[in-house]
Amino acid sequence: MTVSPHINSLVSIRLSRRGILGGLAALPLLSMGGCATLGRTGRDQRLSTFASVPPTQADTVTVPEGYEVRTLIAWGDPLFDTVSGPADLNALDRAAQEQRFGTHNDMLALFPARWTFPAPRAGRSHILCVNHEYFDPATAVPAAQSLADFDVSRVEGLFAAMGVTVMAVDENAAGEWRVSRDTRLGTGVNRRITPFTPVIFTGPAANHPWILAAARSYNADEPGVPTGRVACGTLANCAGGQTPWGTFLTSEENFQSYFRATGPDNAALATARADAKLSADATAFGYRFDTDRPGLPGPAPYDLSRNPTGPAAYGWVMEIDPYDPDSTPKKRTSIGRKKG
Repeated sequence: MTVSPHINSLVSIRLSRRGILGGLAALPLLSMGGCATLGRTGRDQRLSTFASVPPTQADTVTVPEGYEVRTLIAWGDPLFDTVSGPADLNALDRAAQEQRFGTHNDMLALFPARWTFPAPRAGRSHILCVNHEYFDPATAVPAAQSLADFDVSRVEGLFAAMGVTVMAVDENAAGEWRVSRDTRLGTGVNRRITPFTPVIFTGPAANHPWILAAARSYNADEPGVPTGRVACGTLANCAGGQTPWGTFLTSEENFQSYFRATGPDNAALATARADAKLSADATAFGYRFDTDRPGLPGPAPYDLSRNPTGPAAYGWVMEIDPYDPDSTPKKRTSIGRKKG
């Protein structure tokens, strides 16, 4: 039987042909696993075995002959052994979603089970961090026919589908990967970080008046938030990265989409509009104080009529320690604030 080349081998061949970063010198930056170094003739020969995939409209992942697709985890799948079966997406509330894999994946980062620098490429046990950038109501709740079908509980479940998943994964002797589910919440590295998770603001903007005002609103709906934490978590997570000290960075992108004003003529919004700097921030980041556009109901802190400085809690780079499930994620305001 002919063994198909690993994708890393194909990437290295392509890079060497184009002379990027001196050919194979680029391989350590892009490789997700150990690859044997091939001679020039060997590289050309292996590349020729990679067949193109014809155009298709099939609702599936199509790969060349000799390759296969395996699902590691899907939206709504449990992260813990104490959570049963696939989720009913039409009834997924916040509590259930906070123990299940999120939706609309973006940045992924693979960490070794034990951190060393440089990170080892080999090994069968790892920690995977995954961004969940947004949700699409139409596909998220198939039974819904209109916005009227979304109550606050259901919308909170959709918000909880965003953020980050941290989970242990391992590879068996047959080369098959699986999620290592903990026996119960809080006994291993697996966890969800959602828009409701308590976080710490650090850096020059940590005590900015807008953030302090927003924190009061976010925390009012989350009893028991520890002192110095803000229950705004993270959302709209797009780009990210790994640090040399073994933490995960996740960037908050189009957060403005989750804010609306239900009462655009109230006193709080009038005060916000009168603040030239806050109005400039709203213009720069795309949220509006004067539009009561149709939208999903709640959660309450995302109503600008109640929490006009709420958006100041987003647009930051957040740092997460994937090795310590008890650690509090930190928003590093010294890196700056922006969105896509």
